[in-house]
Amino acid sequence: MIRRNTVSILLTIALCQGALAFRAAADDTSALTVHLDGVTGDGPVYIGLYDSAETFLDDSASAYQLRVAAGVTEVELPDFAAGLYAFAAYEDRNGNAELDTGLFGAPSEPYAFSKNARPMFGVPKFSACALMLAPGDSVTLKLR
Repeated sequence: MIRRNTVSILLTIALCQGALAFRAAADDTSALTVHLDGVTGDGPVYIGLYDSAETFLDDSASAYQLRVAAGVTEVELPDFAAGLYAFAAYEDRNGNAELDTGLFGAPSEPYAFSKNARPMFGVPKFSACALMLAPGDSVTLKLR
Protein backbone atom coordinates (compact mmCIF):
# COMPACT_ATOMS: atom_id res chain seq x y z
CA MET A 1 0.00 0.00 0.00
CA ILE A 2 2.80 2.38 0.85
CA ARG A 3 4.53 1.65 -2.44
CA ARG A 4 1.36 2.38 -4.40
CA ASN A 5 0.86 5.68 -2.59
CA THR A 6 4.50 6.63 -3.14
CA VAL A 7 4.31 5.79 -6.85
CA SER A 8 1.00 7.64 -7.12
CA ILE A 9 2.44 10.73 -5.42
CA LEU A 10 5.59 10.68 -7.56
CA LEU A 11 3.51 10.28 -10.72
CA THR A 12 1.28 13.21 -9.70
CA ILE A 13 4.32 15.40 -9.00
CA ALA A 14 5.85 14.49 -12.38
CA LEU A 15 2.60 15.30 -14.21
CA CYS A 16 2.29 18.65 -12.42
CA GLN A 17 5.88 19.56 -13.26
CA GLY A 18 5.27 18.65 -16.91
CA ALA A 19 2.13 20.78 -17.01
CA LEU A 20 3.96 23.72 -15.45
CA ALA A 21 6.81 23.38 -17.95
CA PHE A 22 4.33 23.26 -20.84
CA ARG A 23 2.54 26.37 -19.53
CA ALA A 24 5.86 28.23 -19.17
CA ALA A 25 6.77 27.34 -22.76
CA ALA A 26 3.36 28.50 -24.03
CA ASP A 27 3.69 31.79 -22.13
CA ASP A 28 7.27 32.36 -23.33
CA THR A 29 6.85 35.99 -24.30
CA SER A 30 8.64 39.12 -23.27
CA ALA A 31 9.56 42.44 -24.80
CA LEU A 32 11.66 42.77 -27.94
CA THR A 33 13.85 45.87 -28.04
CA VAL A 34 14.11 47.75 -31.35
CA HIS A 35 16.97 50.25 -31.66
CA LEU A 36 16.50 52.96 -34.29
CA ASP A 37 19.78 54.25 -35.73
CA GLY A 38 19.83 57.36 -37.93
CA VAL A 39 16.67 59.03 -36.60
CA THR A 40 16.83 62.78 -37.25
CA GLY A 41 13.92 63.72 -35.00
CA ASP A 42 12.18 65.57 -37.85
CA GLY A 43 9.07 63.39 -37.59
CA PRO A 44 7.59 60.22 -36.17
CA VAL A 45 8.97 56.82 -37.10
CA TYR A 46 6.62 54.09 -38.29
CA ILE A 47 7.64 50.47 -37.72
CA GLY A 48 5.97 47.40 -39.16
CA LEU A 49 6.76 43.86 -38.06
CA TYR A 50 5.73 41.04 -40.39
CA ASP A 51 5.63 37.30 -39.78
CA SER A 52 5.26 35.91 -43.33
CA ALA A 53 6.13 36.56 -46.96
CA GLU A 54 2.42 36.81 -47.77
CA THR A 55 1.87 39.70 -45.35
CA PHE A 56 5.24 41.45 -45.82
CA LEU A 57 4.72 45.22 -46.22
CA ASP A 58 0.92 44.85 -45.96
CA ASP A 59 0.13 47.31 -43.15
CA SER A 60 -3.24 45.71 -42.51
CA ALA A 61 -1.50 42.39 -41.77
CA SER A 62 1.45 43.69 -39.74
CA ALA A 63 2.01 41.91 -36.43
CA TYR A 64 2.90 45.26 -34.86
CA GLN A 65 2.41 48.77 -36.17
CA LEU A 66 4.02 51.50 -34.12
CA ARG A 67 4.16 55.25 -34.44
CA VAL A 68 7.22 56.37 -32.53
CA ALA A 69 7.52 60.00 -31.43
CA ALA A 70 10.09 62.21 -33.13
CA GLY A 71 13.57 61.77 -31.70
CA VAL A 72 12.92 58.41 -29.98
CA THR A 73 15.66 55.90 -30.75
CA GLU A 74 14.52 52.80 -28.85
CA VAL A 75 11.18 51.06 -28.42
CA GLU A 76 10.01 47.82 -26.86
CA LEU A 77 7.43 45.53 -28.42
CA PRO A 78 5.51 43.93 -25.52
CA ASP A 79 4.30 40.32 -25.46
CA PHE A 80 6.68 39.32 -28.23
CA ALA A 81 6.73 35.62 -29.14
CA ALA A 82 9.62 33.79 -30.78
CA GLY A 83 9.52 33.32 -34.53
CA LEU A 84 10.66 34.42 -37.96
CA TYR A 85 10.02 38.13 -38.54
CA ALA A 86 10.95 40.97 -40.89
CA PHE A 87 10.89 44.70 -40.09
CA ALA A 88 10.27 47.77 -42.21
CA ALA A 89 10.49 51.32 -40.87
CA TYR A 90 10.52 54.91 -42.07
CA GLU A 91 10.78 58.41 -40.61
CA ASP A 92 7.83 60.54 -41.69
CA ARG A 93 9.53 63.92 -42.00
CA ASN A 94 6.52 65.75 -43.44
CA GLY A 95 3.89 64.18 -41.18
CA ASN A 96 1.62 62.72 -43.88
CA ALA A 97 1.80 59.13 -42.46
CA GLU A 98 3.24 57.81 -45.76
CA LEU A 99 6.68 56.95 -47.04
CA ASP A 100 7.16 59.58 -49.72
CA THR A 101 8.99 58.69 -52.89
CA GLY A 102 10.76 60.70 -55.52
CA LEU A 103 11.65 60.10 -59.10
CA PHE A 104 11.28 56.45 -60.17
CA GLY A 105 9.75 55.53 -56.79
CA ALA A 106 12.90 55.86 -54.71
CA PRO A 107 12.14 56.79 -51.06
CA SER A 108 12.67 60.46 -50.26
CA GLU A 109 12.42 59.91 -46.48
CA PRO A 110 14.71 57.80 -44.29
CA TYR A 111 13.76 54.11 -44.29
CA ALA A 112 15.12 50.77 -43.10
CA PHE A 113 14.56 47.04 -43.42
CA SER A 114 15.79 44.39 -41.02
CA LYS A 115 19.19 42.86 -41.81
CA ASN A 116 19.92 46.19 -43.58
CA ALA A 117 18.41 44.76 -46.77
CA ARG A 118 18.82 47.21 -49.66
CA PRO A 119 17.83 45.92 -53.08
CA MET A 120 18.89 47.71 -56.25
CA PHE A 121 15.30 48.19 -57.44
CA GLY A 122 12.01 47.88 -55.59
CA VAL A 123 11.60 46.52 -52.11
CA PRO A 124 13.46 43.52 -50.68
CA LYS A 125 11.83 40.14 -50.32
CA PHE A 126 10.70 38.85 -46.93
CA SER A 127 13.48 36.24 -47.03
CA ALA A 128 16.13 38.98 -47.38
CA CYS A 129 14.85 40.71 -44.22
CA ALA A 130 13.69 37.79 -42.09
CA LEU A 131 15.29 37.15 -38.70
CA MET A 132 14.69 34.33 -36.24
CA LEU A 133 13.96 36.16 -33.00
CA ALA A 134 13.32 35.11 -29.42
CA PRO A 135 11.79 37.05 -26.52
CA GLY A 136 14.41 39.27 -24.95
CA ASP A 137 16.33 39.76 -28.24
CA SER A 138 17.06 43.17 -29.71
CA VAL A 139 17.12 44.43 -33.29
CA THR A 140 18.76 47.52 -34.78
CA LEU A 141 17.18 49.28 -37.75
CA LYS A 142 19.46 51.72 -39.58
CA LEU A 143 17.45 54.42 -41.31
CA ARG A 144 18.99 55.83 -44.50
